[in-house]
Amino acid sequence: MTRRTRLRLLPLALMVALLAASCGDDGGTTTTVPDGATTVPGASTTVPGTTSTTGTTATTAPGGTTTTTTATTPSTTTTTLPAFPGDTDPKSGAGDFGLLTGVRFGDHENYVRVVFDFQEPSFPNWEFGYVPGEVEGQVEPEGGWVEGDAFLVARFQPSGTADISGSDAVMTYDGPRRIDVGLGSVVQLLIIEDFEANLWWAIGLTGERPFRVGTMTGPPRIYVDIAD
Repeated sequence: MTRRTRLRLLPLALMVALLAASCGDDGGTTTTVPDGATTVPGASTTVPGTTSTTGTTATTAPGGTTTTTTATTPSTTTTTLPAFPGDTDPKSGAGDFGLLTGVRFGDHENYVRVVFDFQEPSFPNWEFGYVPGEVEGQVEPEGGWVEGDAFLVARFQPSGTADISGSDAVMTYDGPRRIDVGLGSVVQLLIIEDFEANLWWAIGLTGERPFRVGTMTGPPRIYVDIAD
């Protein structure tokens, strides 16, 4: 009885062994990865790691614990410049007698500054205002029309570009009479009058802009800030 039972079991064990050997010949392998996950031949292998999705990161740690991290997008800060403290109304101020020695300009965050320097000890009376139409310079050799679409005129009196108190005139300003600026709204500067203690400069602009005027000392100077 026992012998017959063994004879029946032996072919079955042999078939199992042959079946296992034939599977090995197909080149497939069985791989066991952490956490007991098992891959079979022809299937993809999944290894614990990081899975990324839009805006989040999922991390699977040993033991089956999953941590989700939300990505942070840097915020964008918008800086608003303060309103320019000026207007388009005419402006004037009192001074004394002052001879021009220099003209300077510089670009700032929301305006261009033009500075008129004068000889010690004082600057002259001054007046700034828009004039209609085009403006033509009357002083040679750099006369002609002022470039721009709007024109702010600076009038200084009593003033000039030369000291004529002695027997010979002494130039106090020997810089250009036409100055190309090209900053912000300011296109060009041009002397349009320099006669009998009246000195006028025209400021050509891309359009009428608010402006403000101020004075400083050391040296005496008058500045005008023109909005971009």
